[in-house]
Amino acid sequence: MGKILPVDLQTTTTWAVASLRSVGGGEALGGSITLFDLVNRITGRAHKLQVVSGGVTFGFPITGSFSSSDYAYFHTRRPVSFTDFNGVVAGVGSINLIYYSLTRLTLKDGTALFSPTLADVRMSGTGWNLPSAGGEPLGWATVLWGNGRPVNEGDVVETVIDLDLPSGPEDVHQHLQITQQDDWMVIKISGDALFDFDKSNIKSAAEGALKQAGSLIRVRHPRRVKIEGHTDSIGDDRYNQPLSERRAKAVAQWLASHKYLNSKIALETPGLGKSTPVAPNQRPDGSDDPIGRAKNRRVEIYLIK
Repeated sequence: MGKILPVDLQTTTTWAVASLRSVGGGEALGGSITLFDLVNRITGRAHKLQVVSGGVTFGFPITGSFSSSDYAYFHTRRPVSFTDFNGVVAGVGSINLIYYSLTRLTLKDGTALFSPTLADVRMSGTGWNLPSAGGEPLGWATVLWGNGRPVNEGDVVETVIDLDLPSGPEDVHQHLQITQQDDWMVIKISGDALFDFDKSNIKSAAEGALKQAGSLIRVRHPRRVKIEGHTDSIGDDRYNQPLSERRAKAVAQWLASHKYLNSKIALETPGLGKSTPVAPNQRPDGSDDPIGRAKNRRVEIYLIK
């Protein structure tokens, strides 16, 4: 059993799950054990979720799926942590074709049969299976605490959390994006969500995104935090580089003034201007690409262990 860390107690409604493998009973009343990779999309932590259930299966005397499904994103009816999935009533339904599987996972919000539904998620994948079909027998779920990483080594858990902000005139959706690997996490926040055009003062609508970033700093306890400012391609380097640096420092000052950063954390606030775009600033025909430029206007916050 792995160690439960404080970060595993972080609550959210935003999760991802993938079906790993299952082994089932015969053609009459039987049972099954299904393993899932359950991921908190806010922290990037992952632990296996085992569902033991009984019910009717149809197919070969032994049924099973030997392939992993794709990750399916889902939301719970209330903010929960990994511990809230432990011991709840759960049901698994599946259809396994020769090279395709479809799985439905239902999780109740409690240990009673008639508890309200906490989450209902469907996931699919490809790979060799024993053909079978099963209903949704009820059983129970158990969290198997591991090392906290997604089941496939090297996977990057990436999540997009849309902020409830009005779209700009170019209908650019503003969002916050989190990517995690073993020793670091990077939080990307749209510059349009933080600053008005050509400004470096934090605007009031940015509070939600910055609080989210701050909460991750608190639960991750990083040794170093690097806050990078980035601009799009409009303007020359002599203007963009200082603007990006002022924006990085403004985010750092906000986080420090709201007690998310302290003197024990090594802090860097470089401005990189337009030197590291993540999307094209122009379309293939050479015309302006406002959506690409909006992606390049961003602040990236690195949390490094």
